Amino acid sequence: RCCKLRASAEEIVLHMRLFLTEMPRRGRLLGFEELSPMKVANELFHNTNRGENITILSRFSDHNVKPYKDALDAVGFQTRVLSGQEGVEDFCYLMSAKKEIVGTEQSSFFKFAAVLGNATKGRLYFVESPDTKEKLLSRFRGSGFDYQWKHPLLKRKIVIEKYKSEVQDILDAIAINATV
Repeated sequence: RCCKLRASAEEIVLHMRLFLTEMPRRGRLLGFEELSPMKVANELFHNTNRGENITILSRFSDHNVKPYKDALDAVGFQTRVLSGQEGVEDFCYLMSAKKEIVGTEQSSFFKFAAVLGNATKGRLYFVESPDTKEKLLSRFRGSGFDYQWKHPLLKRKIVIEKYKSEVQDILDAIAINATV
């Protein structure tokens, strides 16, 4: 059996890949970035009803995801952390989710679970920042990397979302003020 645990029918599962925990020096150079805890709580889950159950799934220890849990709890979600499983157990947990799974578009692991799993919705997000901007633009502009889903189920199920990092927000604000 690959599943140690299975997601409940009403929970949202947030997969935290935490690239920069795994690759603290090279992660940004390679274009890997995830949203900050505050951006996750206030933007990624902006349209989610407060009080919803969110499970943060990560292969890293609880202290690595604690800032995300704290931020989600602070805005009114019922949040728990599930860590310490093997990779296949995490994948099985994502696949078993029924309601919604959310994770970075840069994680192949997550993308496969979103496409193949049982969740009604798979939200894949990417972060626009000074470190990722050029890499993302080349991937999403004619490079063959696109999500032009043909199958009606995948068209309904998979949602691609773009968010800006705090640094990108500041740079955009400076650029706007410079033109005024």
